[in-house]
Amino acid sequence: MPQQYGFHDVEARWAQIDESAHISPMSVIGAPGEWLGKPSSHPVIVRAGAVVREFASIHAGCVRQTIVGEEALVMTGSYVAHDVILGRNVHVAPNATIGGLAEIGDYSRIGLNATVLPHRKVGRNCIIGAGSVVTHDIPDGQVWAGNPATYRKDVDRPIPSD
Repeated sequence: MPQQYGFHDVEARWAQIDESAHISPMSVIGAPGEWLGKPSSHPVIVRAGAVVREFASIHAGCVRQTIVGEEALVMTGSYVAHDVILGRNVHVAPNATIGGLAEIGDYSRIGLNATVLPHRKVGRNCIIGAGSVVTHDIPDGQVWAGNPATYRKDVDRPIPSD
């Protein structure tokens, strides 16, 4: 059984949570996705070592699984919509929003109050600045910031090898 502390809501039929994951109080995992005319039919998968903090909400998938990757961190108040894929060791900062069908590559960081619009892809080892709105796909290893987010520089940390 995953580490679970206090009151939270896990919709059992729509969530598969690794026993090493940490689920904080007041989080919601597996609520139906918000896609009019497309009912949820795929679970949220929370992989090994992932952490979901207080008041985070992660919706079940409508066309594919919603995935929180190994050792990913979904911080307080964040929203992960239906069919999102968060890669390994992704950090989603407080109050960030990841729109439906978006994909965040391994080792990427999404800043405070940032928004990744639906269907967007953020590559591996990227940094999205606080308050940014991602309206385009972002290649691996880049820093983007602003509203709309624009390229700022290349990331100066190596992509970890798996």
